[in-house]
Formats: sequence, C-alpha cells, structure tokens
Amino acid sequence: MTRFVGLDVSQKITAICVVDDAGRRLWPGQCPTNPEQISTLVRRYAGDDAHIGIETGAMTPWLVHELRNLSLEVVCLDARHARAALKMQINKTDQNDAESLAQIVRTGWYRAVHVKSFDSHRARALLGARSQLVGMTTRLSNHIRGVLKTAMSRCKIEHVISLPALGLRPRRQLHATFAVPMPGRLGEFLQK
Repeated sequence: MTRFVGLDVSQKITAICVVDDAGRRLWPGQCPTNPEQISTLVRRYAGDDAHIGIETGAMTPWLVHELRNLSLEVVCLDARHARAALKMQINKTDQNDAESLAQIVRTGWYRAVHVKSFDSHRARALLGARSQLVGMTTRLSNHIRGVLKTAMSRCKIEHVISLPALGLRPRRQLHATFAVPMPGRLGEFLQK
C-alpha cells in the first residue's frame, strides 16, 4: 500500500503528515527541520516507498536534495498551486497544511517544480554578487565624478582620480580638470 507524506517546512520545525491511498490520516507529527530525522520518521510511519510532497520555499533546495540523497522520493510542489488548495481550509495550521500537501500528492493535482542543483544556485549567487559589485562601483565612480564636476567647474589642469587607491578596479579612469588649487579638505585631498 502506497503512503503519501506532506511536509510543511519552517526554519526550525517541520510538520509531517502521512496518509494512505484512501486519504485517511495515518500519522501526524513534527520534528526538527533536519533531513536525517525527517527521513527516519517517514520510513517509520510511511515506509521506504512513500511519496513525499513539499512546497517551494527558501529551504526547499537543501531539503529536497538531502532527502533524495537518503533515497526518498520527493516531489516539489508549486507554492502558488498548493496555496490555492490550502486557502480552502477552515483551520489553517502547519499540521493541516502538511495533511493537505499529502492529499495533493495523493490525488496528483499538482504541478511538479524542478529543483536546481547546488552548482546552479552557487552560480546564480556569484552572478548576483558580481552584479551588485559592478553596480556599487558604477554608482561610486558617478558620485565622485559628480562631486568633482560640481566643485571644479572652472578648472583647467588635468588631474586623474584612480579607484585602485580605494581598492576598486575601475572600467575607466575619472578625469577632472582644475586650474586653481581648491581650498579646504577637497583641495588637500586632490593635492596628495
């Protein structure tokens, strides 16, 4: 007899519900969000051939990959489709959400979502970090250019500001021209 398991995952606690192929709830429970503990409880109450449903979320990639590494069949459900079914509940609790996810997996009324590999997540994180750094560098160079343009509008001598002095690798050098040494701190900064 095939058993179906719904996991409602939060950062610390995961609600688990096991139902049979007739839709009867066999075991509701919860445990810490730890793949080994979840695997132990699923195997104890649902067996090795259980179909597990989990909706998309921040912890989903890690948990799905870990449970699959422990030889469990895990299906990731689209959160928008699952939410439509979960909204119909009168009493919305984590345990009831887990049971509803198990029922969704049992009936097959879901859209499975592909869970990307850790390499894909790592590449996406690196590209996002690079994009942020490029944007920060561009904003900083534009800010410096704006300050120099405002402060030195009547100047003639060329002076180059280099971002490597700030620990940054610019795409281009910033040029400002000025004829008269600027008084105050800005002038002292530019004389160095």
